[in-house]
Amino acid sequence: MSRNGSWLRAVAIFVMLNLASKAPAGPEYTVTDLGTLGGCSAYGSTVSNGGQVLGSVWGADGTWWDVLWAPADGVTDLRTILPEGSTALDINDAGDILFLTRSGAGGENLSYLRRGGATSPECLGLFSGTIVNDRGQVAGSVGRLPRLVVWDSGRGLREIGALPGGTWADPTDMSNTGVVVGHANTDEASGSGRPPGQSLMTPQFQHRPFLWSQDEGFRDLGTLGGDFAWATGINDSGQVVGLSYTGNGWVYRAFLWEEGEGMGDLGALPGFESSEAVAINNRGQVLGRVSSFGGDGTGFLWDRDNGMRALKDLLPAGSPWANAGAVDINDSGWILVNREVSTDGEGAPVVQTGILIPVPEPCAVSLLALGGLLGFMKNLRSVLSGGASSCVQVREKFASLRFLVLSM
Repeated sequence: MSRNGSWLRAVAIFVMLNLASKAPAGPEYTVTDLGTLGGCSAYGSTVSNGGQVLGSVWGADGTWWDVLWAPADGVTDLRTILPEGSTALDINDAGDILFLTRSGAGGENLSYLRRGGATSPECLGLFSGTIVNDRGQVAGSVGRLPRLVVWDSGRGLREIGALPGGTWADPTDMSNTGVVVGHANTDEASGSGRPPGQSLMTPQFQHRPFLWSQDEGFRDLGTLGGDFAWATGINDSGQVVGLSYTGNGWVYRAFLWEEGEGMGDLGALPGFESSEAVAINNRGQVLGRVSSFGGDGTGFLWDRDNGMRALKDLLPAGSPWANAGAVDINDSGWILVNREVSTDGEGAPVVQTGILIPVPEPCAVSLLALGGLLGFMKNLRSVLSGGASSCVQVREKFASLRFLVLSM
C-alpha cells in the first residue's frame, strides 16, 4: 500500500470516529400535527404504509363524516367520493377503501370496496366488512351474533363460523397472507349477551383470541391465565398481539403470540398495572397502552431490542402529544395517535389527530456523511497522484476537508 493510501485511510477513520462521537442523543420521533382534519374534532383510526390516514370528523352542527388524509394531498372529504350515508372502515396500501351502507327494509349492512382510482365501488355482499388487506381480501361478520365471513374476488363471500362450541366470532385484523384474528366465545353460555351497560372486557365472560387460516381453520390462542383475551393485530409473519386477563383480579396484559412459542406477557411500564397491545407491524414493533385503576394511561412502543418504552419518552421534551392515545403503526414505524386538547362550549371533547414519525438514526446520518467523505478522499487521492503541478488543487481540497471536520 502506498504512503498516500495509508494516510488517507487514517484521515477517513478519524472523521468517522468524530461523527460517531458527536451523534446527538435527541428525541426518536417528531410529530406531524393533522389537527382536526377539517372538522371541529377528529379521530384517526388507521394509517397505511403509504402514510394515508383514515379517520372521522365532527362538525359544528353535530354531524360526522369520514375523511382521508395523505401526505401529498392533505384532507379528502370522503362524502365527495363515497355514496351518501357510507361509513369507511379500512384502507389498504393500494388505496382500496372498504365501506358500509345500510340496505333497505332489514337495515343490514352492505359492504363495498372502492378500488384505488376507480370511480364506481364494487358491492361485496350483505355483511359487515371490517378489514381489507393489500391483496384485496376482506374479513368481516354477519348476523346479530357476529360470525366470521371472508371475501375475495375469486371465491366471493364465504361464511366461516365460530370456534368449536362457540356461537360467534368477531374479526379485528387480517394479514396479507389471508390469516384472520379476532375474539370469540367458547361456549353458548358466554355468548348470548351481557347485562346492560356492562363491558365484554370482564373476567366472567370466557372469550378467546382466535386465529383462522384457510389451511388450519379456527385456532384458540389461549390466555395468560384469565378467562378473557382478545387478539387485536397480526403481521405477515404470523405474530399476533392483543390483551389477556391474567387471573389476578382485573389485571390484564398485552400479549405477543408466536407459532411454536405460544402467548407471552409483554408486561407493563413502571407505575402501571395493566397493558394492552393495539397493533403490530411487519418489523415486529408492538404499539399499545398501559393503565392503572383510577388513573390515566399512556402509550407504549415495544420491540425485542428495547423492550417496552413509553411513547412520551421518545418525543421532544414537553411535547403536547406526550400522552396521546396510540391507535395504529405502519411498517415504516409511523404511529397514529389522537389527543384531547380541550372541550367545546357544551363540554364535548375536542380531539386532534397526529402522526409520530421516526427521526433518522444518528448512525444512518453518519453513514451518509461518511459516503460523502469517501468520495472526497478518492478525489483527493487522484489529485495527490498528479504531482507538484497539482499543489493549488491540494490546498483547495484540504480547505474543504477542514470545513467538513469543523462543521461536524
